[in-house]
Amino acid sequence: LEGGCARGDLRARIGGRDRGRVVGAVFQVARRRVASVAAEGPISQRIRKPSVPEGRRYLVRVRAELRDGRLFTLDRRLKACR
Repeated sequence: LEGGCARGDLRARIGGRDRGRVVGAVFQVARRRVASVAAEGPISQRIRKPSVPEGRRYLVRVRAELRDGRLFTLDRRLKACR
């Protein structure tokens, strides 16, 4: 997830040195669960444009589970644009 101004649909990708160890992820926008993925390896998910009023900030959260059972929470605050 990259911060800034979100104009349309979002593309959330899990990166970093442990990205190959991810076995699943849950994606949330403004505290609502919008997608979940159960797959090994790098995960990328398209998230439909949230219905957030223009100019408002909202939270995108990804909770990723690794093969060894560890859980990671990745948060980004984005601003809704036109």
